[in-house]
Amino acid sequence: MGYIDKLAKLKEILYRYRYSRARKRILQEEVSDYKSFFKRELDRRFEYTRIKGRALLGYDVNLDNPKTFNEKLIHRRLFSRDSVWPIVTDKILARTWVAPMANEAQLKLIPAVSFYDIDSFDFSGLELPVVVKANWASGLNIFIRDLADISIIKERLKIWRDSPYKMESLIWAAHEIKRGFLVEKMLVEEDGKVPADYKFFVFHGKVSMIQVDLDRFSGHTRGAFSRSGDRLPYNFSAYKAAPEEASIPKATLDKLIPVAEKIGAKFDFARVDLYLHGGDVFFGEITQTPSAGFGRFSDKCFDEYLGGLWQYTASTEVKNV
Repeated sequence: MGYIDKLAKLKEILYRYRYSRARKRILQEEVSDYKSFFKRELDRRFEYTRIKGRALLGYDVNLDNPKTFNEKLIHRRLFSRDSVWPIVTDKILARTWVAPMANEAQLKLIPAVSFYDIDSFDFSGLELPVVVKANWASGLNIFIRDLADISIIKERLKIWRDSPYKMESLIWAAHEIKRGFLVEKMLVEEDGKVPADYKFFVFHGKVSMIQVDLDRFSGHTRGAFSRSGDRLPYNFSAYKAAPEEASIPKATLDKLIPVAEKIGAKFDFARVDLYLHGGDVFFGEITQTPSAGFGRFSDKCFDEYLGGLWQYTASTEVKNV
């Protein structure tokens, strides 16, 4: 490693240390709700967001004139108050929102039920295995294969329901959602694994990148692919990279891309998640700001390239916190 590389590495360590210190100060301040933290950040010109962006993305985030894909995601997350976002972010309401497109787009919804009252919900009638998802959140999921520990599961759901959610990420839509839970049938392939998770990055109605997550519970890998299914020479986020020789079969793309573009056409940008299971296309979710705008690419040039595809209008006017 040369002198320049060592210096760059040292700078990255220092920026991450600065971010860690800033996060610790916030926790000590006990700013525990979205509105108070947003006002804190607004008063300080989003100081913490900028520190976090520099540490996680590797460059100074420009919120005044966003150019890269991640800068635009962060800007949208902070300033957009489009009434559609709490609907499509809500894992329960998103199913209702997408349902009118299902027949026309040859799309299926995973069999599911939902509930808001944890104590009164009867788990005994479920056909296992299932996954319980917090409707307002990302990553708050419980996979249930038997009902032996149902009381423990209910207690965990109550903790999630009653706890602040990613306050420092300032995800407005998540804090506008009535908290409840979606219980989906778990899709399982013949080999016992879950199906591949296809995440389509749709800009102005056209798929421009596909992220594929494989083996999410045993050796999770992630790869970025072109619209034609070829492996791109860039990695996204910190997961183990998919093999360079990996590709997506044309038959799979022919089934999935029209559905993703049908849904994504409603937005200037959205990530549309789909599954292919038993020859059918199933709806996963719609994401307005993947990784909250902190998903680092292995090469910034691709961050810039995707940003150039998105004709985003940046306004810093906040009509309601």
